[in-house]
Amino acid sequence: MIMAWVRILLVILSAFALLWATVATAEDWIPSEPSVVHQDWLHLTSGEWLWGQLEMMRDEVVSFDSDNLDDLSIDWQDVAGIRSGRILTYVLVDGRELTGTSTMLGGVLTVITPSGVKEVKRRQVHAILEGEMKELNFWSAKMAAHFKIFKGNTDQKEFGSTVIIKREAAFSRFDFKLQNNRGMVDGVETIRNHRYYGSWKIFLSRKFFVTPVQAELYSDSFKNIDSRINFGSALGYFIRRDDDVDWYVELGGSWEDTKHLSVQPGENESYSNWTIPVKTSLETDLTNSIELTAEYGLRFGLGDHGGNVHHAQLLFEFDLLGDLDFEFSFTWDRISNPKEDQEGNTPRKDDYVMAYGLSLDL
Repeated sequence: MIMAWVRILLVILSAFALLWATVATAEDWIPSEPSVVHQDWLHLTSGEWLWGQLEMMRDEVVSFDSDNLDDLSIDWQDVAGIRSGRILTYVLVDGRELTGTSTMLGGVLTVITPSGVKEVKRRQVHAILEGEMKELNFWSAKMAAHFKIFKGNTDQKEFGSTVIIKREAAFSRFDFKLQNNRGMVDGVETIRNHRYYGSWKIFLSRKFFVTPVQAELYSDSFKNIDSRINFGSALGYFIRRDDDVDWYVELGGSWEDTKHLSVQPGENESYSNWTIPVKTSLETDLTNSIELTAEYGLRFGLGDHGGNVHHAQLLFEFDLLGDLDFEFSFTWDRISNPKEDQEGNTPRKDDYVMAYGLSLDL
């Protein structure tokens, strides 16, 4: 009887030992040392390992691309380790940069740089960027175009193009946007407007930023605007900023100079005034294949030539093939006090545009 109980006890102990060994093995498992591959290992504080590409770490948020899990946003505090055979650049809080293959383990980051092995504490890492700190790696671009042709009772053509250029570094971002639209009906021009916008943002913290310079040049012959130049600065705050959502609000001051194509006799064709610009912008992924960009801007005009200028746009981008997307957009522009031309025609206050076409990421 005693021997039977001993056997039962030995079986139970063996089962516990096997279970413990299995759990310990799972917890202690680590991938091999970094090798020359195009993927990275990311170790989470939960014990999980992720296989994919570490695209960026900014504002304490890691952007990670997994083949099976798609794009992920992971808090930096939830990352326990990194094993990467790819070239990554680590920007430290003191402004130094370390570039090379890397391993982060036990709160210590080890980077194999051309000048030797460098070790720093994990808390010293401010940002992570893909590749070397070459100027070309900071830049990206998008080109989009829509074209419509109507034949039959009406001979109508419409063409529009958009070019977006960005430069994203660890502490700053530069944006440039160019939009052109033209249209003709039975050989007569019915649409012609251009908008050029540029801004330079400096990130003060995860939430706050300053825009030392932002400028816009706009013209629309059918609104009697030969040119409208706006130049100013602003302060901004991110309501949410991670890999899934980029949403900020901005408030500033600017100087605006407007020149009209023609005016009533005795009136000035051009004038200048101060404005107060307010803007909000939202970029988010609705699904894995649909992106939404929404923006709204309002400028309050001051002085004798005061008046409000509104601009809003909704842009939906649908993934087609690789870097090629299908786009659908809705744009609203409003001028509260359009200027009457020399023939007595007063442009309408509101303009609405719906467009669709293709875009390509470069």
